[in-house]
Amino acid sequence: MGKSFLFLIIILFQVHSWGKLLILEVETLNDNLEHAQDVSHIACRDIKPDECVLLKGEKFLFEEYQIFQDFLPQAKVANMSLGFQLPVASAGHHEYESDAPSYSEQLEEYHERTEVFAEMIDSYPQTLFVAAAGNGYNLGIFWSLGMPLSEQYPIYPAYYKQDNLITVTSLVSKQVTTSDVEKHIIADYANFSLLHVELAAPVEDNLNGEEIRGTSFSAPYVSRLAYRLMKRNPNLSPLEIKEILMKSAFIVEIDRALEVTLDWIEKGPESMIGRLELASNLKERNSILQEIGPIMMVKSGGPLVEEVAELCEAVYRKNRESITDSCLIAQQKIFGFNASRLNKTQQLWQMRQF
Repeated sequence: MGKSFLFLIIILFQVHSWGKLLILEVETLNDNLEHAQDVSHIACRDIKPDECVLLKGEKFLFEEYQIFQDFLPQAKVANMSLGFQLPVASAGHHEYESDAPSYSEQLEEYHERTEVFAEMIDSYPQTLFVAAAGNGYNLGIFWSLGMPLSEQYPIYPAYYKQDNLITVTSLVSKQVTTSDVEKHIIADYANFSLLHVELAAPVEDNLNGEEIRGTSFSAPYVSRLAYRLMKRNPNLSPLEIKEILMKSAFIVEIDRALEVTLDWIEKGPESMIGRLELASNLKERNSILQEIGPIMMVKSGGPLVEEVAELCEAVYRKNRESITDSCLIAQQKIFGFNASRLNKTQQLWQMRQF
């Protein structure tokens, strides 16, 4: 009886402590926490309340990081619908505020934050961190529409390159339907990058059933799906979940996507993608986008399709094939691809190195 009781305690502890989906919120913009509530509503749908935890802080510098460290060891997925960008010295919103921080103080805080987040992601390799790509240049000084994330305009944590981080941009749709999957495009406000943004995902309605906009609300869609896949198969690592998600995207204009990717591999900064990453204004950006054509500007190739991800995980769990083979099977069954299309899909995955 003693051994049986001990075994039951161990099982209960394992079930209770399996893991959680954390929602990291920084600098809530209003008292009623609308942003946090909308992010939580999307991320936590169909997930048990005790498994989905909202953590919020006014700063998220070292003090908040120490507090959040109590939760991070048990996190399977951590959603980050937030972003830090280089401050602008002439930012008008501080011009008439006598108690506003100086540019040097803003810059110091920016560097502190980026270091803290890099340390956090590196310190918890068993957690998959999901970051929002951001919406244009938030201060509105250089951009009014979505921009290519680049060294020139980095937004963190989206711009990090850690293996256990996935960056998400927004589609114009609330959900991806396989019948017209080619019509799903990136929202005009959303940041993108073939080099720094992995996925494009839908933006569901908020808690009140209202339409909302912003990559803040695409990231929790991906976080929820990642958490569900991990719970179905606890043996999956964050890197495996990331690979499944990226190989569950529909690739728009596959032939053109191959051409543009090959151009990038061969020409580097002189390629269309390279020039887009360095675009300094909207006119230049739009000209290059027109040259590239109607391919999705994310590393995965196109919109994330939930049905493909679920089937890919199921095939992988059952047959223990490679994730590549499992997701090719899922793509073939969901989209009806022939052998030629599947070969091109696999070729693009290899060229984009995931």
